[in-house]
Formats: sequence, structure tokens, C-alpha cells
Amino acid sequence: MQSIKKQHATFLINSLCAGGAERVVNIMASQLYKQGWNVTVICLEKDMFYHPPSGVKLIYLKSKSAYSILSFKLFELFYFAFRLRNIVRKKDIKIVQSHLFRANYVNLLAKILGAGHKAQVVNTVAVGSKYKNKNLKSFFNLSLIKMLYPAADKVIFKSMSMAHDFKERFRVNMNHVIINNPCDIKMIERLSGKKDCNLSIAVDSNTIIAVGRFEKHKHYELLVTVFKRLLADFPLLNLLIIGDGPERPKIRELVNTLNITKQVRLPGRIENPFYFLARAGMYVSCSESEGFPNALLEAMACGLPVISSDCLSGPREILSPDSNQLERLESGYEKAKYGILFAVNHKDALNKAIAELMTDKALYGRYREKSKQRVNDYKLDRVIERYKSILKST
Repeated sequence: MQSIKKQHATFLINSLCAGGAERVVNIMASQLYKQGWNVTVICLEKDMFYHPPSGVKLIYLKSKSAYSILSFKLFELFYFAFRLRNIVRKKDIKIVQSHLFRANYVNLLAKILGAGHKAQVVNTVAVGSKYKNKNLKSFFNLSLIKMLYPAADKVIFKSMSMAHDFKERFRVNMNHVIINNPCDIKMIERLSGKKDCNLSIAVDSNTIIAVGRFEKHKHYELLVTVFKRLLADFPLLNLLIIGDGPERPKIRELVNTLNITKQVRLPGRIENPFYFLARAGMYVSCSESEGFPNALLEAMACGLPVISSDCLSGPREILSPDSNQLERLESGYEKAKYGILFAVNHKDALNKAIAELMTDKALYGRYREKSKQRVNDYKLDRVIERYKSILKST
């Protein structure tokens, strides 16, 4: 009997730490493995949080943590690229699909250095918002994108506005496709009833919840400051921010300064946030930039009404799909079809949006229903099929 030839998928990522892109790679690797694919995940550094199935091959190009002081140095990118080139040649890998900018640079450098594979790069955040500051880091990254991306065989964008932003900034025509992030609704429903940690955190309809890494662009200081204001009118409110990252100590210090330690919890990383999401009152995202916000979709899958900054890119496409995706709120907030959008970094707008959602029970109930309805457009099987089609394009 002739054996069926297995399909192969190789993903390259910075590390498997607790972030949106890492979660997407882990989901795709797991699903493809279950469907009989040979799956390899290559990490630049060893920083584990997510754990793929045991049958998924894991390769680390460096054993140190992802927070190396050399992370953005050019010679380290070459070190990773040479190591990747050798792996691709040895294992005869046909396609490497990379996620996150640094992994993308390594993937493209390895191809340029003669690895012999096709390089697919996934843009996980809008370039225009991530590298808008005129500093050395932005200059370095924008220069690398301009030099290396023309070598890509396929560029994958997470949203329409992300693709538009890229093309406007670099004025290049590339072989690209738009694929939104998947949402594993069945997994979320299963885990939402399972508390797998020992944290004794009381979460109820008065809980505002946010999930994500503590990075500057997430603007958790805005959420904490507005939350402090809201307590005057809503004294039963409490705030739960799940995640870890470099900005967490600063946010903890702000919570202490505002004297709201009893009302605000910052528990760090939690492997199963869905138990808490399913029991909270609303989800709020204050990001200045996004790719295609997984946490927002996952909150909607838990039936939460959501409030998000109208940042580039993703939230408008999810919450107001029929509107002009290239426009952004400059002030105030918008009661969109599937949730509320507010102008980026506007305290008053966020304050008023949360207050209205707290007091208007009809609006609150409608958005709970709309969240469940909208998330079905991002079902896992639909998105996986799209990724499978380009991973087969050898």
C-alpha cells in the first residue's frame, strides 16, 4: 500500500513567549499537526510560554532568553540567518513562514545568503504605528524592511489597513495576501469553564478586563488613569490586567501612586485567561498600534462587550467592518456595529465610553450578543484553510 506523502510547515518566530503572534503560531502548528502535517517551529531564542503538541518539532537558534541586549544588533541577525540557512539546507525545507519583524529579517537574510527556500513573511503589526518615532531603532527597522522585504516570496498582512499602510510607506508592489488571525472558539468555550491556576481573583460584571503584554504601545497607564476617575461614579468597579512585560513595574507603581491597589489586580501571565474573561463585565483595549488583536477576538468569543482604541490596525475592521477602514477617530468615541471604538490615547473618550456601557443596559446586552455573532467570522478552520493553501505553494 502506497503511503500518503505528508505536507510540511515550518514556522520561524522570535520565541514562544506570551504574545499574540506566538499564540497564533502555536494554534496553527497544533492544528496542522492534528491534520497530519509535519510541523517544525524554529525560535530565535528560547523563551517558552506556549507549548505545542509533543509531535511538533522545536528548534532554538539560541538558548538565551529573548531579552538579550544584542537583540537588534545587525551581526546577531546574521548569526541567526546563517544558522537558519544551515537548518534549511540540512533538512531540505522548501518554505519558511516567519512571524514578527526580527524573525522576518532572519528569514529573508537566510534566503539571500543562499538557503534555497521560499520565504513567507507575516506582518503582525502596522509599520506606520510601530515605527513612527524618529529614533535609531525606527530608522534601523525601516531600513531593514526596505532592503529585505523585496526578497520575500509572499507577504501576509493581518488586515486591509495594515497592507495599505505598508504600501503607502514603501511604495512597492509585492506578492501579498490578507489573512486575519484565527479564533479557536471551541477551545475558548472549553477553557472558559476550567480554572487551571491557584489565583483567588474575584471577577464579576463589575470587572473591566484587559489581556496582553505590558508594552508602551498598549497604553495601560491610560486604562489605569481612567479607571481611577470612574471609581467616583462606579465605586464597585475593579480592574484586572492579565499579562507580563517590561512596562508592568511602571503600571504597578502607578496603581500604588493612585492608591487603587485594592481595586486593580496585575497577576502576570496566566495560561488560561478565558476563565476570567468569561466572568468579567467588559473588555477594554487602549493600544496605540495592533496587528490584528487576538485578545479582542478572544474576549468577544467569551461574550464580552468590547471597547477598543481606533488604532492601526485591526479593531475597526473587527468592530466596524462596513466603515472606511482607512479613517481613524481623532476625538470622541463611536458606537460601532460590534463594539465601541474611541480615539487613540483620549482619556475623556474612554471614560465616557465605559460610563455609557456601564449605565445603558440595552446597549450592553446588544454588544454581548454582537460579540458572539461577530467572532464566528474568524473561526479557526476558515483561517487555517487559507494558511494551508499558501504553505502548499512550493
